[in-house]
Amino acid sequence: MKKILVCVDNNPLNGAVCSYGLEMAKKLNLEVIFLHVIKTPLFTPNFLGLAAGGLVVTQGSDMVYDPEELKPTKEQIDEAEDMLKKAKKMADEAGIKSSSDLQCGDIIEILINYSDIAAIVVSIKDETEDIQNNIIALTRESKTPILFVNKEFSEIKSALVAFDGGDAAIKTLHSIKDSKIFGQDLEYHVLNINKDEKKSKEILDIARDILKNENAKFVSLSGEVADELISYRRANNLDLFVMGSFSKGIFATLFFGSTSKNVVEKALVPVFVAQ
Repeated sequence: MKKILVCVDNNPLNGAVCSYGLEMAKKLNLEVIFLHVIKTPLFTPNFLGLAAGGLVVTQGSDMVYDPEELKPTKEQIDEAEDMLKKAKKMADEAGIKSSSDLQCGDIIEILINYSDIAAIVVSIKDETEDIQNNIIALTRESKTPILFVNKEFSEIKSALVAFDGGDAAIKTLHSIKDSKIFGQDLEYHVLNINKDEKKSKEILDIARDILKNENAKFVSLSGEVADELISYRRANNLDLFVMGSFSKGIFATLFFGSTSKNVVEKALVPVFVAQ
């Protein structure tokens, strides 16, 4: 049976991440795995990461570390075990079966290779360049839906779904509707941003057919994608952004480009990227 993977870390939104993960597990009747990764260096400081979709190493990188530097300290292990213990207590109190996993290494590599996972829940509170690059790599490489949490927990009752009519978008809409990952009574706001009104209507007709008998609105807008999505979400006080894998380029631009800090602040709600 697949499980919900909740990434536990020492940041202000850790409780919210656990709550969102437990809520999803409850709706899907799944177990939860609480994962904490103690970061250990894989390469020298000249390593530039996975932001471009592959390994990038500058000249002079010998990729050699003293083995002692790869070992977590007792303090790191104690802190991690305490976080995982508190997370499991939350699950026990919610009546949800859970387990914990403490690993060392690169969190992106670990998440990408985790098997039998229905969804990943992770915080994007940390807005450092390293986190931004890692999240971009994760959305590109992961085959698992990801919920990025950027606020304290509140029940998800409504969602803005970016819809372009492509195969991935159709699959995303079917998946959310059929799995009920965000509940039976989710209110859908399906947006297509397109200068061609006729084409936009045809695209939204596809979504209407998928969501027949659901509580849904279908909206065609024209303008800059990020501005239109964020403005509509705020104007309608929606609880969630939903984007399919077709939107990875849009997603990266929205949340992890040069204006990431401003856009994340404007987004205000979690973002669910379906793969």
